[in-house]
Amino acid sequence: MSNHEPYGLLGKAFYYTRDDLNANRAGMMTIAQELEFKFWERKLYSGLLTVVPFKWFLGEKRREAIQITGKVKKYFSSRVIFIEHGRSGGGTQLTLEKRSLEFITPNETVTFYVNDKQYNSLPENIEMTLYYDKMDYRILSVEPPYAEK
Repeated sequence: MSNHEPYGLLGKAFYYTRDDLNANRAGMMTIAQELEFKFWERKLYSGLLTVVPFKWFLGEKRREAIQITGKVKKYFSSRVIFIEHGRSGGGTQLTLEKRSLEFITPNETVTFYVNDKQYNSLPENIEMTLYYDKMDYRILSVEPPYAEK
């Protein structure tokens, strides 16, 4: 399997590969995750990342990937707002939606705001292992806690 291809359905939703997941399990992020590359960007720029000036600039030390295991809780809210245009009574109606995933562990609860695809990719009330970037506060990868390693 190419190291630029998503790792299953969760990989497609959260933009990670098998290489990313292996690095996250080891407690670090890949260069592609640090630069927040999507899959097509990885294919395009991966050759550049091995060139000496870029490797030197990016450094050898990778940022840390934080691991937690907990139950998934999902929250969805929507609100309709009306934006009036002038005094004629015309306007625009907008629906604002907010989706979040909460990972509940015995010691802490961690919440992430996610897009529709990510929200729908995880079932609720099951235990999952999550790897996230504490600096940008975003999900790097996610897997069942009993997954093959």
